[in-house]
Amino acid sequence: SSPTEVTFNASADGFKGLIDALKKDGLAPAGKLTIEYKDGQFSINGKEQSVEVLKKYETYLNGKKSINITLDESVEKK
Repeated sequence: SSPTEVTFNASADGFKGLIDALKKDGLAPAGKLTIEYKDGQFSINGKEQSVEVLKKYETYLNGKKSINITLDESVEKK
C-alpha cells in the first residue's frame, strides 16, 4: 500500500482536530507547520516526537499509517 499524502490549508477538515490539539498544547506554532507520520515515527516541523506524544494524538490520525501534512498559515485571513 502506498502512503497517504495529505496537503491542505487550515480550513480543511480531516486533520483539523489534530492541528487544533497541537496548537492548544503549544506544539504547533503559528505559521508554517509540517506534520509527518511514517513507520511509527511522528514528527512536527522536522522534530521527532516521543512515543507518549504519538499516543496522545494517535486518535487524530484517523487510522492512517502514513501522513504528510503541510500547512502554511503565514497569511492569516481576518
